[in-house]
Amino acid sequence: MIETVMLTVRGEAELESEPDLATVTLTVVAHDRDRPDTTARLDAAVAAIGAVLDRYPETVEARETGSVSVLPEREKKRSGFSASARVILSVVDFTVLGQLVLHATEQEGVAVGDVRWTLRPDSPVYAQARRAALADAAARAKDYAEVLSARIVRLVEVSDEGLLTGLAWQGSRVEGVAYGVSGSRSFAGVGYGRDVESGLEPRRQRVRAVVEARYALEQP
Repeated sequence: MIETVMLTVRGEAELESEPDLATVTLTVVAHDRDRPDTTARLDAAVAAIGAVLDRYPETVEARETGSVSVLPEREKKRSGFSASARVILSVVDFTVLGQLVLHATEQEGVAVGDVRWTLRPDSPVYAQARRAALADAAARAKDYAEVLSARIVRLVEVSDEGLLTGLAWQGSRVEGVAYGVSGSRSFAGVGYGRDVESGLEPRRQRVRAVVEARYALEQP
């Protein structure tokens, strides 16, 4: 008598890829005795960065200015106002990234906050990882079937990790079908205008895919 049994396996794959984007955060600060003068200094510094970026039209895909603040200074040795802003850049040409950052930080009051390397959401690496995970699940099912002297009849269902077995990741992050781990570097404390070209090498991205598959086996 042939018996049909169900086998549930997990497939995993991890791939590495060069990043698609570098997100560079520049911090801009300005000081003066009066609020309007402080704001004017900040605007001038941001405009100076813009002039630098205009020289790299094929390098900077997008730019935005955010988190602008103007606050009174309460230090004993300094009175007046302090203004700050962040300029966030999406860079696609890494060959001139160091040069771009260097020229930007040569402007008064400009420093590097951090640089984050990422893949685009539609990167084909994610699909490649999913396919590799499915192939791993199929290979595991074949191995189990051989050990059990059984024959794989059909694939019953396949899902992202945890959806089939209910054993989803219990940590601080639930893993989906595929996720990218982006490398970043903080430049906190880097002096204004200092040469920061070193340390801007792209960091390879790791993409991991996990799937669950259930197969019907026939066992004599």
